[in-house]
Amino acid sequence: MRVTAGWLFRRAAAVAVQTEAVADFFPKRVRDRSVVISNAVSREFLTDAEDGRERDLTIVAVGRMDANKRFDLLLRAFARIRREEVPGSDKYQLILYGDGEDRPQLERLAQDLGIAGQTDFMGRCRGIADRIRHAGIYCLMSDTEGMPNTLIEALCLGIPSVTTDCIPGGIGQIVSDGENALVIPTGDEEALAAAIRRIMTDPVLAAHLSEQARGLRERYDPERVTEEWERLLKQAVA
Repeated sequence: MRVTAGWLFRRAAAVAVQTEAVADFFPKRVRDRSVVISNAVSREFLTDAEDGRERDLTIVAVGRMDANKRFDLLLRAFARIRREEVPGSDKYQLILYGDGEDRPQLERLAQDLGIAGQTDFMGRCRGIADRIRHAGIYCLMSDTEGMPNTLIEALCLGIPSVTTDCIPGGIGQIVSDGENALVIPTGDEEALAAAIRRIMTDPVLAAHLSEQARGLRERYDPERVTEEWERLLKQAVA
């Protein structure tokens, strides 16, 4: 794949990639003409609600329910928090959006872990921005990602977020650990539980993550991304 892509792409006037980590995949001749352009985020994720409502006591996740997305990790982490009787955790609701082949076993797992009463499987839904806008915590548990748009959307909404380091070298181009999100190793249930616990019990941290996450809106604004594409295309033509 790398050899084929290098052979084809080195003939291109320019190559657009989503992260520096992707650019590093290619030979130097391709890297030298690579430009990082982020995905644009829909405008519905770029504004705050006007109702002044405080954040709900909810933990949300959005994605396909398959082995890679690791919804099981979130269920186990939440169950661990409940077993530890973390203050206030009894008032939280875990809300999962999405569907997939793992959903039946995930529903059974929630039952087995004793958290079914605090877990809602919402399936595929429209209007995700409005559904999660007031969420208390957003979690991305994936082992690997190309570019985690759901995480970026949650950050732009200002939701205090936890993410795995699912793009080696790439997550750091989206977030800074402890600044606008909490970053944990992939597959680490204990680290996920600890990160969720920190946000649950530290309102100052939660507010800081929320405010700093909103700062990403300009980077992913459709107008800005369109301008970057126009600039790249003009340079390529020239």
